Amino acid sequence: MLVQELGELYSKYQKKGLVILGFPCNQFNGQEPGDNKEIKQFAKSKGADFPMMSKIEVNGANGEINTDKDVHV
Repeated sequence: MLVQELGELYSKYQKKGLVILGFPCNQFNGQEPGDNKEIKQFAKSKGADFPMMSKIEVNGANGEINTDKDVHV
């Protein structure tokens, strides 16, 4: 889903309890090449006003998500 579409969903449903958190990662086709500030500015320019976390890595030895030990609700 594009950041603009997520922003529209967030604007429409946040008062009903929808929470969207952005976790940018550049490991999938290089779609998040900027630094954290640039990514947040880009998202805001597309109307996405949901919280944007710092850029993360999800693959490889530096991956921040480990499905073997992370708790899923």
